[in-house]
Amino acid sequence: MTRAELVALYGGSKYGGIEPSTSTPNVLVYSDPTEAKKHGYSFDGWSAAGDIYLYTGEGAGDQQLTDGNKSILNHVEAGRTLRLFRTTGRKLKPGGKIHYYVGEFALDTGQPFIRGECPDKTGKMRSAIVFRLKPADAVARRDGDEASTDDISPVAECDVVPVEQANAEEFAISGRKGGKGKRRETGLSGRYQAWLEAQQHDVKRLRLRPPGELRALYTDIYDVTAEELYEAKSTVNRNDIRMAVGQLLDYRRHIDVKVQQMTVLLPERPSSDLVNYIASCGMSCVYAAGKRHFDRAA
Repeated sequence: MTRAELVALYGGSKYGGIEPSTSTPNVLVYSDPTEAKKHGYSFDGWSAAGDIYLYTGEGAGDQQLTDGNKSILNHVEAGRTLRLFRTTGRKLKPGGKIHYYVGEFALDTGQPFIRGECPDKTGKMRSAIVFRLKPADAVARRDGDEASTDDISPVAECDVVPVEQANAEEFAISGRKGGKGKRRETGLSGRYQAWLEAQQHDVKRLRLRPPGELRALYTDIYDVTAEELYEAKSTVNRNDIRMAVGQLLDYRRHIDVKVQQMTVLLPERPSSDLVNYIASCGMSCVYAAGKRHFDRAA
């Protein structure tokens, strides 16, 4: 049915993703992944196990538990039923998109929602509310309705992945400001990867997913041969180097592969004080000493 037909039967509005009805005791929830991507998020869909439907709340910027989000959170107290509809990909003119009824849902009582980072329409990163909906009865499932990320895990995940795989997923969700800097970091990493591979090193990346998080974190270079993990930055200013050190410390908490050395990769040699700062954190510094050559700072 189209939204107009659904509104005529059950109330709500033809627009908006979360519609508490004033004519029936329902909160009508509409899932449209194609439209969601235009607004900077792609969480919506079934978990890998098929027992949770992830649904992103509404609101620009950092989302709050107000308005439609509050109506989902408090639907039981309000005596309302959560009913989920999803677009089929078909569209009628002028009737609009076709939706099918997925079923009746309730929030997971243990953890009704989680926070997930995603870009908004302008590319600025924000904190989104992602509801964890559990089927209350039999539901309709269709191929292709899986979420872009799996449901949260109680333990950390750590995988060694090819650089290309990590880049594909990172770039698919990227949209944050500073994209040019990120591309420069990628170029630096690519040159260093080629330099390592010329020395017969096996170069990969690590995919880390902290417990309770939706998005995976991808490290920069992981030299499998030397068991060395690198974080690249496009400048040698103090803030970027501090960020690189902080990222490596963050990664370290979830790594379950061998890492003998953690290293900051830079486009040129930083100041002596910053080299000392990196060393004081138990890390190393490698920098480009030419287009095809790299040195390790003493």
